[in-house]
Amino acid sequence: MEKNYIAYEYMTKSCKNGEQGKLIDMYEVFGWEASDTTINNLGNITISFKRDRKIEGKQELNKLQREAQQVSDLIKTSKNKSTSFPLIVSLIIGIIGALVLGGGMSMVMILGEGSIPNMVIGILIGIVGIIICLINYPIFKTVTASKTKKYLPIIDEYEEKLANILENADTILRKTVPTEK
Repeated sequence: MEKNYIAYEYMTKSCKNGEQGKLIDMYEVFGWEASDTTINNLGNITISFKRDRKIEGKQELNKLQREAQQVSDLIKTSKNKSTSFPLIVSLIIGIIGALVLGGGMSMVMILGEGSIPNMVIGILIGIVGIIICLINYPIFKTVTASKTKKYLPIIDEYEEKLANILENADTILRKTVPTEK
C-alpha cells in the first residue's frame, strides 16, 4: 500500500473566550484547519491550526492573510478606542467621588467631635461624594455612546474591507482546491 504523505505547516492564535468561532472562520478561508483548542486560566483560548505546505496559491493566500490580520487588528483597536477613554473618565470621576466622600467622613470623625457645624459640613461633603459616585455610571454610558457613535463608521468600513479580503481568499482557495464529485 502506498500512503500519500502531507507535510503541514502550523501556527497558533490566541483570542478571548467567545471569539474563537470568528477566528476559526477567518483562518479557514486561508486554508488553515483548526486542530486543537486550549483554554488557559484567564479565559483566553489558544487555537492551533495546520495547513498543507503545498497548498496552491499559497503566496497570494499569505499576502491576503497578512492584510486580514492587519484589518482585524485595526477593528480591535477601534473598538478599544471607543471604550478606553470612557473608562478612564469613569475611573477619574470615581476616584474624585471616593476622595470627596472620604474627606467628608474624615471631617466628621476628626473635626466633628463636639462640633456640630463641622459634623454637618462633613456629612454634606460625604453626601456630595456619594452623589459624584452615583452619577459616574450615567456619565460613563453617555461618553461610551458618544465614542461608539464616532468610531462605528470606521469599524464598519474596516469590517467591509475584511469581508472583501476574505471573499478574495475564498475565491483563490476554491480555484486551487479540487472539488469532489
